Amino acid sequence: MDIFTLNEANNVENISCDILIESNRNFADKIYEEAILLEEYERVGQLTDSMKIAHKRYDLLRTLLWVNSIKTIDKCDNAPAIVIYLYEEEIDNLAQKATQGVWSKILADFKQNQADRIILIPIAVDGNLVSLNSLIEKYEVTRYPVVIINNEVINKIASVEQLEKYLD
Repeated sequence: MDIFTLNEANNVENISCDILIESNRNFADKIYEEAILLEEYERVGQLTDSMKIAHKRYDLLRTLLWVNSIKTIDKCDNAPAIVIYLYEEEIDNLAQKATQGVWSKILADFKQNQADRIILIPIAVDGNLVSLNSLIEKYEVTRYPVVIINNEVINKIASVEQLEKYLD
């Protein structure tokens, strides 16, 4: 409900950009921290059906955050860059799992290095969310993993430095 309220606040003319940006950042950090906990459960094999539903909810919240961040960037000149990481949760391909693991590490380092300049929003794409699917279609994404930085689709990443070039 917090993100719905934030979306509505974004539509109010007199709300300050500083408040919108800080609210987006705090909400993104909260979702990110809670998602890391879910990943820990996944790693130790304690992922239950109810936790899979929770993961899908987080993906929906992250999609809402993405939409709200787009609105904030349109409204505020000083808004941080949006870094969307789209990946598949349910994969059997070991090479793709390894690639996603490397990308996750690079993106975590990127987030740490550029904490004031970006909002990182990782989203699993295989939850069959209509809202997410429509955004993916808008960006013409057909393969995963993929990163979108301020509307630029990036299909290969190798380093934090490479990603930093998209911020300039």
